[in-house]
Amino acid sequence: ELVQIFIAWTSASPICRQVEKSIITSRLEKWQSLRQPQPVPGVTAEEVATIASFWRSCLPSARQHIDDATWQHFASLLPALDLTTRAHAWALLWGEQPEITQQWLALAHMLQQTGHAGELAAPLSLLVDHFGLPAENFLTQMALTANDTQIDVVVHPVKEGRLLNAVSLSLDSLALLTRELVLTVENNVLDNVDLLDIPVAPDSHPHPLWRAKLGWMLAHYRQQVQPDVLVICNALASRSQTSTAARHLLEWVNATQPQHESALPGVVWAITPQDARFATQQNLDEAVQQLMGKPGVHWGTLQALDKHSMQRLVEWLSQATSAPQRQARLQALREQLRGRVRDLLPMFDDARLPVETVIRRLQAQAARHGDLLAGLLPPVQNFEALLRTRQSREEQVCGLFNDAIDLFADEPTRASASEGHETGYQAHKMWINHLRQWAHCRDNAQRLGLEPQMLNAVAEILITASYRLGLPQQLQKTMQREEVSGAQLHAIIGNFIAWLGYANIEEAQRPASRVQKGAAIFAATPRSTMLRLTKLDEQPVHAASRYVYDWLVALYTLANENAGYRHPQDVTDVDRAQLIALIA
Repeated sequence: ELVQIFIAWTSASPICRQVEKSIITSRLEKWQSLRQPQPVPGVTAEEVATIASFWRSCLPSARQHIDDATWQHFASLLPALDLTTRAHAWALLWGEQPEITQQWLALAHMLQQTGHAGELAAPLSLLVDHFGLPAENFLTQMALTANDTQIDVVVHPVKEGRLLNAVSLSLDSLALLTRELVLTVENNVLDNVDLLDIPVAPDSHPHPLWRAKLGWMLAHYRQQVQPDVLVICNALASRSQTSTAARHLLEWVNATQPQHESALPGVVWAITPQDARFATQQNLDEAVQQLMGKPGVHWGTLQALDKHSMQRLVEWLSQATSAPQRQARLQALREQLRGRVRDLLPMFDDARLPVETVIRRLQAQAARHGDLLAGLLPPVQNFEALLRTRQSREEQVCGLFNDAIDLFADEPTRASASEGHETGYQAHKMWINHLRQWAHCRDNAQRLGLEPQMLNAVAEILITASYRLGLPQQLQKTMQREEVSGAQLHAIIGNFIAWLGYANIEEAQRPASRVQKGAAIFAATPRSTMLRLTKLDEQPVHAASRYVYDWLVALYTLANENAGYRHPQDVTDVDRAQLIALIA
């Protein structure tokens, strides 16, 4: 969680530059030798996955240079690193700024002091003074930041209901590390329901880390699928916050609320006498409501202006936060998540879309075909970065001989076992990782007017066909030449995407074009030897239209030819059955 706050802070800062992926990979490889024999408390592999998801939500797609494979490397390595090395690893996410890293490390040491306890027992004097009046030192961030003298406070970590040995923490750090302040009330209006007061990040704050924490709070509860209902009085303080507030609320709705119209809306605006529409005669929240979508499904409104309307609000909240309603909501979310997993894994035959359905949906969005092709190909800079990490020729010669090969084994070693160390094969794997991440991004699907399942289907067809047609071997063969550039690898994969493997196939062996009658797909237009003007067909076809429809025919043919193909290193039937049982 502390890492997420720093990501929220630095992702919006212009001074933090991105660290190249090749540097990240080399650092992670170097830190493998620093692994501890036992896991070091402070982070787990599941928490690293949550951090990866939050990092992607903070950065635009063009700046997301860390792929799934690298995040998997993070998840397997970081739980086994000591705190100092872990700080250097997290620093890769904010441009290795030493001041920011030291600030994170200081706060992480305080969490380590408490034994990473989830709860602390603190003295009541933090909240009230000797006269029983509210104390501002802890409750108000402005009072904390204005105090130049460091004040320490003694707290007790709480684990399993027991108070552990006392530790001393600075007051400002304790306030920054505190996520919730638990207070009890005498009379509960709603039985067995906790009320959360989630603050809103202001437009300006003297300390950007504090502002980042306030803006992160809703994201934290979204990750915990909480709360059951989000009650809003005023979502905006100024019009400049409209798009940001709407985006955060939509992210919360999509992550915590079932996507069916019979469910109660999870976001509710409570109209109170202190509402901005009465105080300032302006209803700024109306713009947020319009961006959030259909009223009554994604959001709703309830009045709390008098005693009778307040009673109706309490009755509605009692129903929305009841135990059966909560269980139904969580069960619906589980079903949605299970469906998304099945869409991502092609091993489920019933989850695969019919090829004809995919082609027809792509045909309906033919005007955006250029954007589709552009998204399928990673930038040339990725290939250039891959070549920069290529081993020297001397190291490659030494790598020809490996004493790990067992000459007396009953089964011969697979010839493709060394593929992961060859640059050509690495370029192919990098392209596959790009395809999968690009296809999994819902923003890309929305931009193309398609469903995410369609992008996953296209990516799966291309990946399978690339193995079947020997694209990795073609890339590796190119690497044997002198002075190979990243642009050459980029061009080879670009040609494969553009012509789908038919560039080097005779026209007589290609499928027939559905647009140019009597010609094959991607066939060159015959030139007339006559000096007279060329006679046009009754329905002339634009060259761009012909290419798009020929490409769709080629994709349809590839998908049918992929049927039954299986890579030698594909998941075995036994492992496939176990994986299906785990997920289904």
